Amino acid sequence: AGFIIPGGGPLDQKHKNVAKTHFILIIVGFLAVVGVLTLSTSIGFSNLNQINARLQEVVQQNNGKSILMTRMRDVIRERMLIVYAVVNLRDPFEQDAYQEKYSGFASQFIDARDKLTALGLTEEQKQQLADAAALPAPPPSSLVGISFEPISVGGA
Repeated sequence: AGFIIPGGGPLDQKHKNVAKTHFILIIVGFLAVVGVLTLSTSIGFSNLNQINARLQEVVQQNNGKSILMTRMRDVIRERMLIVYAVVNLRDPFEQDAYQEKYSGFASQFIDARDKLTALGLTEEQKQQLADAAALPAPPPSSLVGISFEPISVGGA
């Protein structure tokens, strides 16, 4: 339809052209805003996926470290329990079995420690590991070996 201007035809056409131009500009502006929003949303999701992947990596690495440290602690505890139990053993076969367990736990500890250091430690974690190494250690195998020596009963 358009504007009705008394006595004028060319002016009415001019208003139609201006209205069309404004309509096209509004559509182009709307599409530009939608494009910018889509672009910013896709960039946001991309960054979010990168952050999520990095966070998963950190969590998996820390969980792995925690599992290895727990294993090292458990191995030390088991070795100390073996030393405690050996004091009361009289049977040489049981003593031998405990000595094998004791040695096996040492290799498990070393394996867990090596895996832990291979995961890459921060300076703070390296210091904590060094501090833990400075704590009183379980008795060496040679000392435990003395405990494993068969006990002679009587004068034999």
